[in-house]
Amino acid sequence: MAGLIGLKNLDHANEKIESLKEKQLPTTGTVFPEEQQQQRHQPATNHQLDYKLSRAIKHDNIDDFVHQLEQVVSSGNNLSVCDILGQVTPAGNSCLHVAAKHQSVNVANLIALHCPSLLTKTNIIGDTPLHVAAKTKIHTHRDNGQPNIVEVILGSYKKHYAVDDDGDVAPPYLERVNDFGNTPLHEAVSHHHHHTHHHHQSTDHKVVAILFEEDKQVAYFPNKENKSPLYLAAENWNVELLLEAPFMSNEKPYEGLSPLHAVILEKTPHAFKKKKYYGISHRTSSTIG
Repeated sequence: MAGLIGLKNLDHANEKIESLKEKQLPTTGTVFPEEQQQQRHQPATNHQLDYKLSRAIKHDNIDDFVHQLEQVVSSGNNLSVCDILGQVTPAGNSCLHVAAKHQSVNVANLIALHCPSLLTKTNIIGDTPLHVAAKTKIHTHRDNGQPNIVEVILGSYKKHYAVDDDGDVAPPYLERVNDFGNTPLHEAVSHHHHHTHHHHQSTDHKVVAILFEEDKQVAYFPNKENKSPLYLAAENWNVELLLEAPFMSNEKPYEGLSPLHAVILEKTPHAFKKKKYYGISHRTSSTIG
């Protein structure tokens, strides 16, 4: 649980899962990412996530995860490995959602590698695994230079789905909204309040920063309450996000913004001094007020 497992252990786990996949029937009714955006996965009573498998995922125990997966496969249910990993909790969470919630980076890596379609599967409130990861408070002891769960899921998506010429994540994944109209960035800003008294970037803010850097335009997307991530950042006094957002003075302000942004920028000159932005508050506020 302290970090990513070694390549030797990962290779061994991969080999075992590949062996299991070869023994199973191909998955039926596969839904591709483009179709996934238009539909929600409804959990079936006979396809509930296996308890022991779920426990192994929560503890990020690769050996136990593979063992429990072998047990389910050997039970004779004729489900493919990806069908098994696509089984859900009562909340509609697949194995990858569970891994995201519990920051199980090793298991998440394995699941995404073998069943990448789960990266875009949604639960009963429309959350993808990235939404779930964005809500999760990163444990301090896990911020040790190893990729966190948000980075792991984004990295997996980049490997398996479309990227642009610069290798950036294709916008549809980062722009996907749940049933509240929230993108993963909305969820990250809402669940990770910025602490201005810290002298270093908190692990909370790191999650916001990762998603923001992937696609800064998402900061302007309004949710169903007409609140953009920038609006939420203003409510949470996340001045850094407000400062770094790409304001466009020659264009009409985006929806989801309010004079609250300007108020915060005007009321926090010390933040500008600290970030060497002092003197631009009037220019910035004029573009969003």
